[in-house]
Amino acid sequence: MAYGGDAYACDYCAQFPYRLTRASESQIARVIALAGAAAAALLALAACAGPSTRATASGPQTPVTHERLPVYVVKRGWHVDIGIALADAQPPLLPVAAAFPGSRYLLFGFGDRRYLLNGGAGNMAAALWGGAGLVLVTSVGLQSPEQVFGRDSVVRVLLTQQQMSELQGFIGRTFAARDGAIVPVTPGPHAVGSYSAYYESVQRYSAVHTCNTWAAEVLKSAELPVSSAGVEFAWQLWQQVRRLESQGADTSPAARLRRSSGAALSGLIS
Repeated sequence: MAYGGDAYACDYCAQFPYRLTRASESQIARVIALAGAAAAALLALAACAGPSTRATASGPQTPVTHERLPVYVVKRGWHVDIGIALADAQPPLLPVAAAFPGSRYLLFGFGDRRYLLNGGAGNMAAALWGGAGLVLVTSVGLQSPEQVFGRDSVVRVLLTQQQMSELQGFIGRTFAARDGAIVPVTPGPHAVGSYSAYYESVQRYSAVHTCNTWAAEVLKSAELPVSSAGVEFAWQLWQQVRRLESQGADTSPAARLRRSSGAALSGLIS
């Protein structure tokens, strides 16, 4: 991300009557880079406290009859969640699904435990240096993610059964377990956000592993062409998700291979 590092360095250096050595220039560049990363991580952390939606009514589950299974990528301001239909829940996520029998959709996110449970500027700053993570679950209720968050903030990607299994397996492995059961966490009176449930996580939050990094890793686990490297902000992941959407409904590895082969053949013919 651009913070105008070169211009800032020049203005900074102009205040001094001597010419900077290569070593001092390098040190300043490192300081600027670290400051930029810290600012990015703080904004990403604050994003995890974005608005949430709780279930307000109960209703029947809808069985899946189509070959491909939808996963919902939901942009909630500076935070990205990964959602599934409750009817598509597989063994890794069944313990969570059981806690929300009246919901049709569940969204999963990630964040820093100390900050989300207790709030406070001190906890936000401390998160930059790394700490325990937290799995965030939002019950959407009877409405679809598009109805709740708007069509511009939701991308629906169709997965094969195998892709969905890999994706849910990754999310499931993010939960910490105690005596074989996932561990719910009760938020404090100053908790940030209003998610439906909080759970202990085996992963850690840090300036280089934010809520959006985690969401990118979830999609990557399903063999989707998504990179988590350098992803801190929601927009960095959202650009990749929009490219997925432009590829069409079928994003399976086989379909991507067919498109790649077709493009190569077309290039040879032309």
